[in-house]
This record gives sequence, C-alpha cells and structure tokens, in this order.
Amino acid sequence: MNFPDVMFSVQSYNWHVVGGPCQAQVIAWGNAWAIWELLNWLRAPVTLRDDEGSARWWGYLHTVDIQVGAIQVGVSLESMYNRVNVVYGYLAPGSATAGTRANTGWVQDDDSVSAYGTRELKYSLSEASPESAEQTRATLLASLRYPNPTLVPNYGQSDLRATLTLHGWWDTLDWQYYTQTAGLEEHQVKGTIVQVGTTAVQKLAQKFQLGSALTWDSYALHVRAKVLAGTCADNLQLSVYSDSGGAPGSLLCGAAVGDVIDENIEWVSAVPSTRVTLGPGTTYWLVIERTGSLSNTNYFGVGIDDSASYARGTLYAYTGAAWSEYDNDPTTGGTQPCALTFQVTGVWKTTDQIADIVDDVGQFLTDCEIEDESAVYASPYRDGDGIGGTEIAKLLTVGTTAGRRLLAEVTAERALRVYLEPAQSSSTIELYMDNAGVLYRKWSDQPLGGDVSPVGKWCQLKDWPSTVDMNLLADPSVFFIEYAEYDVESEAWVNVTPRGAPTPWELAQLIQG
Repeated sequence: MNFPDVMFSVQSYNWHVVGGPCQAQVIAWGNAWAIWELLNWLRAPVTLRDDEGSARWWGYLHTVDIQVGAIQVGVSLESMYNRVNVVYGYLAPGSATAGTRANTGWVQDDDSVSAYGTRELKYSLSEASPESAEQTRATLLASLRYPNPTLVPNYGQSDLRATLTLHGWWDTLDWQYYTQTAGLEEHQVKGTIVQVGTTAVQKLAQKFQLGSALTWDSYALHVRAKVLAGTCADNLQLSVYSDSGGAPGSLLCGAAVGDVIDENIEWVSAVPSTRVTLGPGTTYWLVIERTGSLSNTNYFGVGIDDSASYARGTLYAYTGAAWSEYDNDPTTGGTQPCALTFQVTGVWKTTDQIADIVDDVGQFLTDCEIEDESAVYASPYRDGDGIGGTEIAKLLTVGTTAGRRLLAEVTAERALRVYLEPAQSSSTIELYMDNAGVLYRKWSDQPLGGDVSPVGKWCQLKDWPSTVDMNLLADPSVFFIEYAEYDVESEAWVNVTPRGAPTPWELAQLIQG
C-alpha cells in the first residue's frame, strides 16, 4: 500500500509457533480523504519493515476502525462470507422429525470472491425442507457477501484516526473447508445378512475401485458380520486381491478379523501387516473367508445390500468350482446382483496431508516447504466439515517418529514452512530471560530486538536458584516459547508464553468464536 498523505505508527505485532506472524496493530492518521480510503484496502498484503527496510512482520489488512469524533466506524473481514452452504436435517413431507443429513450445495458471490478471496460458511439448520434451506442460503449470502460496517460510540477521542488490525496469512487457511475423499472406499447401505463359510458359499468377494482420483495406501478392512448359525471357534479372514479376468487374482494383503464375532451383527475389522498401494481406475477385490474349516451347521453371516447400489462393482461368491456373481441365493441360479456393506480405509503420511491441504485451501500461499518429514501415517479422509488451518494444526500436533511436534510458519514469501520442534538441550537454548521478563540472546547483554522472533526457541531463566532439587521435576528454568508479542513503544517482547499455557492469541480467538 502507498498512502503519501497518511502516517503510520506500528503499536505491536506477535508470533505463534503455529503459523508464524499472527496479528499486528497499526495506528494511521493524516489527510481525512486518505484515512477513509483505507476502507478499500481490506485483505491487501501488508509488510512491516524497520528503518533499514528489513521485514519484521507480514500479513494482510483484516479490520479498519476509524474514529470520527465520538463515534467509531469499523469494517472487518471477520463476519464476511462470500460462499455459503446450508447443512440441515431433511424434514420430509408429513414427518414431524428431521431425517437424513442433507445440504444445499455451495453458492458464491463472484464479485466478492474476486475482491477478497474465497471465505466459506457452512451453516447448520436443525430441521428444514430443501426449499427453506435454499432460501436460508440465499439470505445469508446476500447479507454476508461483503464486509458490513459497524458503528459504536467512542467517547474521549476526537481526532480523525484509524486503527488497523492485521492478521497473518495462516489465518486464511481457515477461510475454506477441506474435503479429501482419498483414504476411504466404502458402501454403507445395509440390507440382508447372508452366509459365508459353508460348502454352498465358501467365500465372498466384493469387486471395488477407488472413488478418489488419488493413490493411497490401504490400512484396514471392515465388514458387518455375525455368527449366523451354531457356534464358530474360528474367525473371518479379510483380504484384498488383484483382478484376474473378472475374478479375484493374486493376494495383495490380508489378515484375520481382530474383533470377537458373536451373534450380534456389528462392524468388524482386520488390519493387515502389509499395506498395498491402491490406485484409481484399477479393479480390486475384497475377499471374505473363514480361517477354519467349512461347515453347514456352524457358519458366519455378513451384511450386504440387496439393491446393489454400489456403482463400482458387485458381490461374487465362490461355491467350490468358480466365482460367480452373487444373487442372494446362488444355489437357485438367480440373477439379482448385490453389494457388500464394507469399508476399506487407508493412510497417507501426515506431512503429505499438510501439503495437500495447503494446495487445496491455501489460496494466498505460494508453496508448502516440508523441511522434516513426519514418517507417521494417518487417514487422509476428510468429510468437508473441517477448516484447513485447523486440520493442519491437528496434524502438526501428531508430530514425528522422533516424538516431537511439527511447527509451521508462513514465510515472508508466503510459503508454509513445516519443521521439527527442536529438542531441549544445552545447544538448543538460544535465549535467556531475566527476573524482569526481558529476553536476551544467549551470550549477549543486549535485549532481544524486534528483528528476531523468540517464538519456537528454547529459553532459560537467567537467575534460577541452583539450590532447587530437580530430581523429581522437569527443569522449570527452561521453557519453550509458543507465543510472544513485540511492543514497539517499550521496544520489548511481552506476553511471552511457554508451551502448555493458553496464549493471549488463543484466548482472543476463543472469545471471538
């Protein structure tokens, strides 16, 4: 931004270990026309620089509050949403209670999106008809698509000035919901319970393909099962096979069910020790068989969908001679196809998931730089109810196989840098704090200036008494800095918050939320 008729005074700026620059306050005064012109610069990039031109903090303009005599006029992106979806419990005609979860789909205001970027709202209704949900969506979009001005009393302030609240780019990762279909292939429709493990139906096999366009590694296999007749001392084996001429071919992975199967129909799971990479456009088979001998008096049952509404394959049975399409009673020679009720769940490396989220919802970020791979695998599947930054924060907390968290900061180039939290040791302690709360660089008598953020660094209390017995305590004289704020007037880092304590930034977000 270039405003020759406006003077700016930076009041403070702060940092957090998750995101880096998070908020800053700036006062502006000068020409009245130019002050009012600031309202047109919401979401504009802002970099705070020192007298030498070095960047101290970076982000965007989130809120403008202008004092005019005894009133304050404010405009903020906080309550602006330009893309709306209403989720509701469908109230069917003639029914008094809400039924299945439904949603209207997304609509957006293109002019607002062009001006500010996409900011999404998923609004919930407890019960509604499709018509009322869609009208709610239209009303919300019409009222929230642009920043709405606020007007409040401001007694005691008479001169024309503006307070600018800046937010870090990390904040924009929570502007959109994140959906990822990789990591889950399923058919949840329930119907009949059919036999398996008898001489008539020795094995069952569900043909399937991935609905996701991305590759992922299998993790667990799930079906609904019970003891259908007699008693069974063995268990079920669930396996994934390749396709060979329209029937199960080579074994890819498999394991016995780890749950106890009884007379109640329940979801049961098998977790193979070997993972197989599943790719889109390839046919696979989920095969069910028993681990013991076939029996016509003691056998298992599994849940299927009689309507065969699964679009990417049908259920087959093995009767001892060949595989044939299952019709709910293969001994009759019927032709009604069915589908297994099943789930195949998968995993991605958590740092790969972070990169995917940034690629999907990081509309203002330029890159995702993973400096330390996690080597930890978890389900990448997201149903679209979670927002991007929150999902990344959860994955950072999982950490790595080194047993430490991952941290993240948005760099001045707007790349999300993901790196491993440094381990505590004498060599990683970079800062000292004296009894007055002043931070110093290690081996220096000069207070830490605003050009270096202390966040993400280990700090030691400078004057900790040596007589305290530390045998049964974690050393309280050493702490990891989660959050800190630089006060420009006092030229000091304040509100320095150690790991484990709620930061002022988090408390503010909780109050606003």
